[in-house]
Amino acid sequence: MKKLHCLSLLIALILAVSALACSGSGILSAKNEKVSSTEAPFASPTAHTSTAAPSTSAPYEPGMTWHEVYDPNTDFDNRFGRGDIGVVETEEAYYFQPIDPAGGYLYYYDKLCDDCGVLCPRPECMHTDDSCNARLHARAGTLSCANNRLYYMVENDGPRSDELSRAACYSVALDGTDRRREFKMPCEREDSAYTLQLHRGKFYGAGYTNTVINGEIGFHLTVTSWDAKTGEFNRIFSADRASAYSAPRLFFFGKYVYFCFDANSVAVAGGGFTTLDVWRCDTETGALENVFTGEMPGCRYTLWVESEDRVYVMPTLPNPDVPAAAYLISGGELSMAYEFGDYGGLALLDGAFQWYYGRPEKGTIELRLVDFGGNDIYSGSIDLSCIGEALPGYEFAAYYGCFGDSRTVIYCVNAEERISDGSIDCFIRMEFPGGGAQPTVTFLCAAEHSASS
Repeated sequence: MKKLHCLSLLIALILAVSALACSGSGILSAKNEKVSSTEAPFASPTAHTSTAAPSTSAPYEPGMTWHEVYDPNTDFDNRFGRGDIGVVETEEAYYFQPIDPAGGYLYYYDKLCDDCGVLCPRPECMHTDDSCNARLHARAGTLSCANNRLYYMVENDGPRSDELSRAACYSVALDGTDRRREFKMPCEREDSAYTLQLHRGKFYGAGYTNTVINGEIGFHLTVTSWDAKTGEFNRIFSADRASAYSAPRLFFFGKYVYFCFDANSVAVAGGGFTTLDVWRCDTETGALENVFTGEMPGCRYTLWVESEDRVYVMPTLPNPDVPAAAYLISGGELSMAYEFGDYGGLALLDGAFQWYYGRPEKGTIELRLVDFGGNDIYSGSIDLSCIGEALPGYEFAAYYGCFGDSRTVIYCVNAEERISDGSIDCFIRMEFPGGGAQPTVTFLCAAEHSASS
């Protein structure tokens, strides 16, 4: 049974095992060195660092796929953190920013040593107040990684203001040390970011705030950016809608930032129909281009850009009266990419469409995973008893979201205590061998510390 260690025992274990199994590779161990000033991806007012490393991606040509234009040295990894939960993967670890209305804590899972916990290197810390290095004060969905540092947005940093946002960009080293504020993020409150991602030297935000439209409460949607060197703000896009379901969803494709949002004149529980807008911004020229606008079933759409002429869109909350499906935008035209049929939750991954239906009463999740060509990767029921094994007395209760690709998917789920009303958010990894074979399920981490407790 996998145990969740307290941090003091965790550090001792890493140090003891490192000579035999991990070779000093535990992410909280002394092996990790501070980022040198010549390695950092950008300069900031508080960190005197150099500019980004040269791009290793090939010169862009029309028709290239995201994998061909993606530069891991400078680009945001679209597999993770494009929604309401922050996830980052490095060679040695996963990092998690769970949903917590009070801001929460930063967690990790060490791949090499199979350890997990709060990303705080101080053995005396109880992770109960602002002195903890892992304390975020951050909205989930704002986690990015660049050159051995994790970046996130703190919402309320400084004196209260009715007109201006109090947000600031913070960072911490991958071993949990050297937490610092990089720069303030000044902007009007209506431009406040709900999500934040780092891509090619800029932090891109998506906003979702209330506004008044013709005397009625509506929604103000924005896409914004802050220069990573100077903190300079830029509003890329804004729109007012009578009803909207979420902040715009962003996707980074070389020099382009694609984004989509859906809105409606009437909010319909569980889906209904919505007007979907897909746009893209050329970050070099600032030019905006409408890729698609049309009425679609369901709501809370997300997107995956396989290439400039192959943009997949999918409602994460489908319309129960319309077969659940993924769609393809190509040549400005919409077509159905894959139809699941049965009602259930949907997710769009790197190279795959996913359908799921949680069954907490059975402790299982029904899941179908198909690649973009419509070929089955997996279809069946997956047992989530690993939750109770890692957290005795807890069981699967709800599904929040997932990230990854057609072979490895990270799931965020909620677990509830059987004999009380306690609940914990958990991260689970499923590795799919393909061909319909059962996936390998690994419990990675539990968000045991709530900022509100």
